[in-house]
Amino acid sequence: MKNARIFFAAFAALFTIANIFQDIARYFNWDFTFRSNRENYIFAVVFSVVFFILKRNKILAEKTEAN
Repeated sequence: MKNARIFFAAFAALFTIANIFQDIARYFNWDFTFRSNRENYIFAVVFSVVFFILKRNKILAEKTEAN
């Protein structure tokens, strides 16, 4: 259950950051940002998985060092 909380917390944070960046980019008419919420979801899912894997590896490394 702890792993699911880490994943969803990372997803929520990254999706929020992507949406805020998208709003800022619309205000300044920048063209290199995500065009839709679908792209924001993809960004958030991909980086949440990466964050989850890195966090999990860190937790596993700490457990093995403790033993």
